[in-house]
Amino acid sequence: MALRQSDDEWLFSRYIHDDGCRATHASNALNKWLKARFGGLTAYSLRHTMRDRLREVEAPLELIDQIGGWSTVGGVGSEYGMGYSLEKLRLWLNILASENVPELLSAKRAHGGGEI
Repeated sequence: MALRQSDDEWLFSRYIHDDGCRATHASNALNKWLKARFGGLTAYSLRHTMRDRLREVEAPLELIDQIGGWSTVGGVGSEYGMGYSLEKLRLWLNILASENVPELLSAKRAHGGGEI
């Protein structure tokens, strides 16, 4: 629904104004929606749960940071480049959503334990 209502540049254009992005307004609206539907949970809770779940499936730390919007702790080199591709991000999020996480991790380990 949000995509249909968005303009060509911004998904939630109502939070973009001449003086910049009103991220606090967007965060407040999201938290109000979440609290009403998920027993008081907030975006903060979701971000930390996402981080824990990505750790559990052994996602690379830089990828976890990119998905969660955190600064990476990997040193100067991790700040260079464009980050992970959308395809790679989608792959890890699909792994997270899979009901076969233990089997996927076993297969990964059986093939040398490298990055998926």
